[in-house]
Amino acid sequence: MKMMITCEQASYLIDKEQYTELTHREKFNLKMHLLSCKFCRLYKHESHVINDKISDIITYNNNEVKLDEDQKQRLIEKLKL
Repeated sequence: MKMMITCEQASYLIDKEQYTELTHREKFNLKMHLLSCKFCRLYKHESHVINDKISDIITYNNNEVKLDEDQKQRLIEKLKL
């Protein structure tokens, strides 16, 4: 039985962990990998920061922030370029 997981497997578990519950084996394998891999620890931190910021944007946008007509026209003009 293989004990250590690869960085690719760890990144998959890091992403999965944000959306579902990991099994006990997955949690253990991820924890063991993170103890020895600074790159995956950094990936986990950055991944959580990105997801938190996206959640903030979604929450903010759900408060019905709207552009006025002038802002819409300027945006349209920039998109045409």
